[in-house]
Amino acid sequence: MRRQLQAMMVWGVNPRKVLFGIDWPISTMESYVAFMKELKLPAEDRRRIMYANAAELFKIPVLASATDLSSLFSRF
Repeated sequence: MRRQLQAMMVWGVNPRKVLFGIDWPISTMESYVAFMKELKLPAEDRRRIMYANAAELFKIPVLASATDLSSLFSRF
């Protein structure tokens, strides 16, 4: 199933229409972040999925200094 999800995310999904989410408490945030890392998405697609789409949808201002995902991914 993991392979099918990966193929769907890489080839069949518009990254502008996906919001990052988790199934806590069933799964941990770490497992979902690890999965996102495994996908090897282009940086812009990962940025959109991880936070930019939600910020745009909910009209949340995002500071340029807060948009570096490397600090998030390096923790997991």
